[in-house]
Order: sequence, then structure tokens, then C-alpha cells
Amino acid sequence: MTGRRVPAARGGRTAEKGGTTPEIEAYLGRLERRLFLVSHRIRTDILAEVRAHLEEGAAARGGGRGGALRAIRDFGPPGALAREYVRVYEAGPPVYALFSVLAVALALLSHPFLGPLSTGAFAILALCLSLTGLVAGRRVGLASAISAVAARLVLTAVFLLMYTDYVEYAPGAAAMFVLATLLLIPLGYIPGRLKERLFREDLV
Repeated sequence: MTGRRVPAARGGRTAEKGGTTPEIEAYLGRLERRLFLVSHRIRTDILAEVRAHLEEGAAARGGGRGGALRAIRDFGPPGALAREYVRVYEAGPPVYALFSVLAVALALLSHPFLGPLSTGAFAILALCLSLTGLVAGRRVGLASAISAVAARLVLTAVFLLMYTDYVEYAPGAAAMFVLATLLLIPLGYIPGRLKERLFREDLV
């Protein structure tokens, strides 16, 4: 897909219906399923734009099933095309909310005050943040990581306020907790950023 320029999603574009075929519809269905990280409005524009390009391409290649298959082959796999679009267009608010809520839940479970299971929960949190950056992009990964950091720090403040007389301050343990918590931010951001650099293409 190197050098491939994907068609930009433009609002208000209506694809012509006359040239559609079952093959084009199946391709669009697979593409739509892979665009779940993109907001609904942009996803609708993308599908309309891709439909128009495929129908025009099919007509230029003789029309019918054969023309549609040739146009689809030249357009490329839907998974690769979806990855390009996800890199171009930000994920929608529901995606940010979903990953942030998951990160906060794991962050709360990973707090040392909650007992011995916190270590395993922290490892799962770190892994999930890294995967979030890879799957949903660096912005979603960063937002999720910041949410997790905030949750751990807020829970710490609540515990200290509620149980001041029962908490023994240990500078070394406190420093390790803060360091481990802050390391969540690069864990959420760097994997997505590296992915962008590795697969950077000149897209419009």
C-alpha cells in the first residue's frame, strides 16, 4: 500500500446507486466493520466516497461482476484501507469514552491499597494501554493513560484523607508508586506513535 492515496471523506457526497453490485456491497460491509474506531459521521462519508470510486472503477473496467471485481482488486483489501483511514481520521468520542472507562477501572483495581491482586491488575493495565495505542491510535492511548493516572492519584488522595492516622509514610514506596503511575502515560502514547512512524504514508 506504499504510496497509496486514499480518497478523502467529504461531507455531503452522495454515491450513485446505479453501478453497485453484490461484490461492491460485500466489500463496503467488510470496510464498515473495520472502521468501528471512526466516528459515525466520518464513517458514513468514507463509505459513500469509496462506493462512488468503486462504482466508477467498475464501470470503467467493463461493468458487471467482472468490472466490480477488478475495481475491488485495484482498490486493495478493506483491512488495509481501513487502517489508512483510521490513521487519517480521529476516533469518535464513544471510542475515547470506552477505552478511558476501561483504563480507569483497571487503574482502580491496580492501586496498592486494594491488596495483593493490585500487581497483576497493574500489569494488565499497562498491557491494555499499550494495546489501546496500537489499536485505537496514540491520541486514544494517551487519553486513556491520563485517565488511569488521574484515577490512581485521586484514589491515593482519598485513602490518605480517610485513613491519615493509619497510613505509615514510606518515601521509597511513595516514589515507586508515583514513578510507576507516571510511566503509564508513555505506555499509552508511544506504541501508537511508533506504529504511525512505521506505517507513515502520504495520505489525503
